[in-house]
Amino acid sequence: MHVKGAPSPAKASAREAPFALTEPAARVTIFLMTVSITFRDQQYEVRPGMTVRDAIRKCGLQPEAVLPVRDGKLITEDVVLKEGDRIKLVAVISGG
Repeated sequence: MHVKGAPSPAKASAREAPFALTEPAARVTIFLMTVSITFRDQQYEVRPGMTVRDAIRKCGLQPEAVLPVRDGKLITEDVVLKEGDRIKLVAVISGG
């Protein structure tokens, strides 16, 4: 099938092709910032914008069983995580 105005396949060359690239395509690198969560020897990554409580659940852990620490300071479960945050979870230990 021939489209009116398009070069015929028999005569088309790279110069005549309607969509030929004259310059190399640009290379784009996208860095997705995440939140890093560490619990014992396990590393987890979650997306920023969620609360600490939701992030702990996303990692498959129980929020009641851990204490979240950021930059050496205890934080509450309602804190919204930001790009690049590094959270360490400390196990809650109780006894009698």
